[in-house]
Amino acid sequence: MKVQMATIAALVTAALALSGCSAKSATEGQAPPAASSSNQVTQPQGSAAPASPSPTPAAGGDNKSSSATAINAESLVKQNCIACHGDTLDGKGSEKKNLQKIGSKMNQEQLVNQIANGGGGMPGFKSKLKEEEITAIAAWLEAKK
Repeated sequence: MKVQMATIAALVTAALALSGCSAKSATEGQAPPAASSSNQVTQPQGSAAPASPSPTPAAGGDNKSSSATAINAESLVKQNCIACHGDTLDGKGSEKKNLQKIGSKMNQEQLVNQIANGGGGMPGFKSKLKEEEITAIAAWLEAKK
């Protein structure tokens, strides 16, 4: 399990490094939120925000993926999904809830729909998560094949 989490962390880090995206938040330019806010996305410890204020498109020029990687999808998954899907996304023994290879079963559009609207016993998250966050999670999960 530790190897899987390390692999996931390495893949996310590599994707961020390759995309050259910035860690610019949706609230940039506004007053910082209060320290007690429980719904803010945090950057993993030990990583520094890139100096560049604008994202560089990923290889191939697909700017859609670089905006999704600016949001820490893995952190959002940990905050919102592990209660049902487990900390290793193994579904806690339920094949129906297992997300470890979900990218080989569903594309990003299907994942966005599932996360936003729920279904099959899963609640929808469109009222809890922003559209950009749902898209980032879907892109992150689609890479799991």
